Amino acid sequence: MKRFTWLLISIFFVFSLPSLLLAEHWEKVVENGFDNPRNDYVWSMAPFKEKLYVGTLNLWGGTEIWRTDDSDNWGRVYKSYTRNYGIRCMYADGDKALYACASNMLGAQILKTEDGETWTTVARRGIGDWQNTTIRCMTKFKDYFYVGTGGDVAKLFRSKDGSEWQEVITNPGFDSTMVSGGYTGRLVPNNVMIGELAVFDGDDGEGKRLYAFTWTKDVDLRSASQIINRGLNSGNRLMQFRRNSKTYNYDDSQSSNISLLPSTVGAFEVWRSSDGENWEKVVGLDDKYGNGMGFINKGGDLDNDVITSTAIYNGQLYLGTEHDYAKTSIWRTSNGTEWEKIIDFCELGEKYNYYVWRMMPFN
Repeated sequence: MKRFTWLLISIFFVFSLPSLLLAEHWEKVVENGFDNPRNDYVWSMAPFKEKLYVGTLNLWGGTEIWRTDDSDNWGRVYKSYTRNYGIRCMYADGDKALYACASNMLGAQILKTEDGETWTTVARRGIGDWQNTTIRCMTKFKDYFYVGTGGDVAKLFRSKDGSEWQEVITNPGFDSTMVSGGYTGRLVPNNVMIGELAVFDGDDGEGKRLYAFTWTKDVDLRSASQIINRGLNSGNRLMQFRRNSKTYNYDDSQSSNISLLPSTVGAFEVWRSSDGENWEKVVGLDDKYGNGMGFINKGGDLDNDVITSTAIYNGQLYLGTEHDYAKTSIWRTSNGTEWEKIIDFCELGEKYNYYVWRMMPFN
C-alpha cells in the first residue's frame, strides 16, 4: 500500500498445489499474465460449479476473467471494453450465480453469471453514483446480498436477487465520522471505503451480525495510470505526474517508490449491524485500544488506517491491518467488541510488512 511501486511490465504468477498436497512443492500453471503482460495482478479468485475463476487487474486494456477446471488449461470468459480495469472482488452464491465486482473510474460495476460464460451487468455507474469507483467486498446476510463501495465516502448497497441494487440508508451513516482535512482544517468524512464485510456470530449470545471494516484512503488509480501511460507513450524511463496540485518525478531506473495513497488524518473503523440498516461503531473514535484500532489519543501517531483482510477461525473474528510505517498487526475478537492484538510484525523484527493482504482458514 504505502510502498507501492508501479512497474511498467509486471507479471503475476498463479500457483496450485500438486496432487500430493505438500506445501513444499509448488507448480507454476500460468505465466506472462495469461499471455497478456498487461494483466498485472490476479486481483480476485473464486470457485464456482467445480471451476476456478480468476479476475485480473489491467489498467491499459481492460480487466479479464479466466477459468479452469484442472489448473492446466485456462480459458478467458470475460474481457472488458467498458473501462473496467480490475475485478477486485468475486463472490459465488453456491452454484446459483457468480458475481464479479469491477473497478471503473466512471463508476464501479457488478457483473453476474449463472453459467460462467454469459455475463450480465447488473449494476453500473457506481450503482447510481459514478464516484463509487470500486467494490472490494461482497457477502450474503440474511435475505440480502451486500456490497461495500469506495470513493469519496464509504457506502453500502444491497439486493435480494443480485440484480436490483439499492443503497442502504444506514443509521448512523458511515460518513458520520468527520476528521480535519489536513492543513485546510475542513472537516471531511473519515471513511472512504468499506474494505471488508463479514458475517460473524460471536459468543455474546446475540446471534449473527454483519460487520463492515472501513478504509480511510485508497490507491489513486488515476495518478497510477498517468505514470504508466506516459511512460509507454514516451518511451522514457523518467516520467512526471501531478497529484494534489504538485508535480512528481518517477524514475523507474532507480526503482523509486512513489506513494499513490493520499495522506490521511483518520484511522479505520469497525461497524456492525443485526439488520443491515441500523449500525453501531464498535471500533472507532475514542476507542480504548490504541495502536491503530480506530483513533488514538489526540496528538499521537496514527498507526493503522486500513483493514485489508478479515477471517473467521475457531469462533473468533480476525482482522489484518495496513500501516504506513510497517507496524502491521493482526487482531481478533470473540464477541465483536473486545479485541486483542495477537501479532505485531514490527515487534517480531519484521520491518517491511506494510499490510496483511489476505487471510484464509485452511484445515
